[in-house]
Order: sequence, then C-alpha cells, then structure tokens
Amino acid sequence: MTNLLITLFITDADDTLSSSVRKSYGMLASAVSILANILLFLIKFFVGIIFSNIAITADAINNLSDMATSIVGAVGFKLSAEPPDKEHPFGHARIEYISALFVAIFILIIGLNLANSSIEKIITPAPVVFSWSMIIALLFSIAIKLWLSRFNSTLGKKIGSPTLKAIAMDSLNDTISTSIILLGIIFSSYTNIQLDGILGLVVSLFIVKSGLQMVKETVSPLLGEAPNEQLVNSIQQKLCSYDDVIDFHDLIIHNYGPNKYFVSVHIEIDANNDLISSHNIVEKIENDFLNDLDIHLVSHIDPKISA
Repeated sequence: MTNLLITLFITDADDTLSSSVRKSYGMLASAVSILANILLFLIKFFVGIIFSNIAITADAINNLSDMATSIVGAVGFKLSAEPPDKEHPFGHARIEYISALFVAIFILIIGLNLANSSIEKIITPAPVVFSWSMIIALLFSIAIKLWLSRFNSTLGKKIGSPTLKAIAMDSLNDTISTSIILLGIIFSSYTNIQLDGILGLVVSLFIVKSGLQMVKETVSPLLGEAPNEQLVNSIQQKLCSYDDVIDFHDLIIHNYGPNKYFVSVHIEIDANNDLISSHNIVEKIENDFLNDLDIHLVSHIDPKISA
C-alpha cells in the first residue's frame, strides 16, 4: 500500500535529495494522516458518546490533536522547501526541525493529559460498559494507527525526516494507548476490577518519555550537533579520490536542515600548479560535491611544496 501511494503521488520518488521531492513525501504523509485521523475521530467520538465511555471519547479527541500535528507537519514541509532569500541565504530547511519540535511538544502535552485523567480514574473509578461495537471500533483504530506508524516511519527513513519520524512515534503511542483502553474494557467486563486508570498511567509515562526523547532529537541539530560519522567519512573519501588533492584540513560541516549541508575545507594542491589550474581543480571538486552529494562545498587552496 505504501509503495502504491508513493508510485501514484510522487514523481521522481528516488530523488530524495531534491527539496521538491521531499515536499511531496511530506505532503503525502500529512494528507494520509489527516484523512485517517478524521475517520478515527468520527468513529470513536460517536462510540464514546453512545456508550458513555469517557476514555474512548478522550481517545477520539486525541485523534483531532494528531490531525493538528499532521497539519503542522504539512506546513513545515511546505515552508522548508521554499528557496533561499535575502533574509535566509541558506534556505528554510531547518523549519522541518521546528515542526518536528512542535509535534514532540504535542506528544508531551497528550502524555501529561493522559496521566492526569488516569490518576482521576484511579481515585474515582467508574464502571465500564462492554459492547462488541465498541471492541470492533477500537480494533479498527489500532489497525489503522499501526499502519500509519509504519507508513510515516517508512517515508521518514526514505527522506531522513525528523517530522515524519515524530509523527510515526505519535501513531505508535496512540496504538498503545488505545490497546490499553481495549484491554481495560475486556478485563473489567470479566472481573469488575477497574484497571484502565492504572494502565493508562503506565502508558502516559511511556508517552512522556518518548516525547522528551523526540524533543532532544529535534533540538540537538538546531543547537549545532556534530555531523554523523558516515557523512564525515563519505566527504573525506570523496576528497581523497582526486589525484590532484595532496591532503586537506579544517573540514567544517554545517547542517541547515535534513540532508542540507554546507561544507568548507582547505585543500592542499601542488604549489607548482599555476593559479588558474588550481582554481579549475577546486571548482570541479565543488561542482562534483553539489551534483553527486547535494553538498555545497566551499574550498580554500593551500599550496603544498612537494619534497
């Protein structure tokens, strides 16, 4: 299903370094998530109202907040694809980190709200009504959210998107919380013991923990985290692949968004080369980096006197 949607709605799907392709992936994921969450909200809201189940009604409201996070994600993808301008000469790709941070904050808020409502249930437990319609609705919701989690995770890995990875984690959290509600209903119907408050509190702590982890992961690149070792190695290997490059140093890598890198480096070239020849060498290297790796490389020539 995921591959079919990618084939139908994304042109040049394999060119994931392209900002327009990244935007298409993001808009597809957001549209699918919004439609799925609207459907789940309507189903669970009416089931919760009909059977007077506050847990299911609250879960339905949670789907509305999920829809809001998907809208935030869509706006983030649209803005991050905007070309550089006078105020932002390196582009707007970091907006995707900010939208991912908003999603993480939404998850934290949801976790804290769930903890609060779970504590209230523990203090004042209420009888739970059992209905097969309710069970089927919850099972359907779990299946949809599991698929949404895998769908967003797959797309997030394809384009290296922190926003889609955060939305995938949010969907997984929803799957767990809905499963807890389902187990609580089934258990209570057979034992008359109300466990949904205790189980809900355990789930809320898990959601808060995952939310804090996502906040850390999205704030870190905004603060200027060190580049990953694989990227550094790929840049070093490519620089070493040129016969005219004797050595290099002062390699600095700046991240301006997912897969958006600006690199500066000092390249040592034989001092016997004339200036124009040396300039042509580094210009070719810079063009190769842009075309092959989508990395904006700025190099400084250091003449090296051969022994």
